[in-house]
Amino acid sequence: MCGIYATVMSWKNAQIKSPLRFCSDSDNYPGLTVHAWFLILCREAGILLVVALLPTLLWAVVTPSPVRWSPHTLLPGEVQLDELLKSQEQILWIDARSEEEYLQGHIPGAVLLNEERWEALFVELMKSGKWEPGKKVVVYCSSLSCQSSHLVAERLRKQSGIPNVFVLKGGWEAWKKHFGR
Repeated sequence: MCGIYATVMSWKNAQIKSPLRFCSDSDNYPGLTVHAWFLILCREAGILLVVALLPTLLWAVVTPSPVRWSPHTLLPGEVQLDELLKSQEQILWIDARSEEEYLQGHIPGAVLLNEERWEALFVELMKSGKWEPGKKVVVYCSSLSCQSSHLVAERLRKQSGIPNVFVLKGGWEAWKKHFGR
């Protein structure tokens, strides 16, 4: 009787009596061991993996591209200190660090505006008259790993509607390194 057999497992002797396959003349196939069945499945999985990855590997070989990230790569909205110092634009520096860090040292003329005291500090900033429409605003915090400057910059753009807001790449450390402090 020919056809496709269902997998029948004999737990008594740990053999598979007949895996899914076409039969020929006889239904008396010798059983496959569990180990042999496992090897067949691994081989089939390997073939599927190669077939699935082959187009991607070929594409990578045909169109190699350089790594696009490096420590010098700017994220959207970031600017480098050298670029800012070369420009003749007026800049409003905003320090997004804690008040303690701000008091220990900051960019000359920088205004403190951080997430912890946003409401009070933002009102002070607007009352101070330091910000004018069209003036470039650059926010900084302690280092490359500090995200406070990105959060403050995003909040200034979205909630306050200030368009020219950027983040200083390297933060306060970049300033200190450039000016040798």
